[in-house]
Amino acid sequence: MNTKQRQRQVKPAEVRLDELVTAAQALFLDKGVDATTVGDIVERAGVAKGTFYHYFNAKTDLLPALRERFTHRFLERVSAAVEACGVDDWPGRLTAWFTSSLHAYQVDFQLHDLVYAGHHHDRDNPDLDAVVGQVEAILRDGGDAGAWPVSDWQRLATMAYWSMHGLADAAIARGGVDSDELGAFLSRRFLAMLRGVEN
Repeated sequence: MNTKQRQRQVKPAEVRLDELVTAAQALFLDKGVDATTVGDIVERAGVAKGTFYHYFNAKTDLLPALRERFTHRFLERVSAAVEACGVDDWPGRLTAWFTSSLHAYQVDFQLHDLVYAGHHHDRDNPDLDAVVGQVEAILRDGGDAGAWPVSDWQRLATMAYWSMHGLADAAIARGGVDSDELGAFLSRRFLAMLRGVEN
């Protein structure tokens, strides 16, 4: 019986790792990184300290894992919304990108602020590149399909991203984001610009 109980407690490494990251996320958001100890994290995750040190050298090593989690979930949510649109509905796909990006950002903005503090001005930020690349692909594919004139997709994608991010921050500061309304606003303005763009 005891052997079976011990066997049931053995979990795959990726599950243990996810439990540690989830525990750290909750504690960092609740108490702050400085006030959270490794002991707090392992207690919440239900693992031994040795398990923690198998994956991490210090609690701050969890921050890159949390950044990866935020970016992965953001991209996944936005991709699902975009792919729910018709394959040739380029205005719809762009609107879905704005709306779902705003929603994903609002849902996790506290985690975003925790893990990206000081990272927005990094000249080499692969997470930012991945998100900008997502909207860049929509813009390029729409241009290739003739939905709008061909232009400098990378610059326009950067404009789209920072427009979304800045307006989301402003709306959150005022108490919340109406993702549908703000996404539609951004999409209308951006589509008008795209259709009148000159190289």
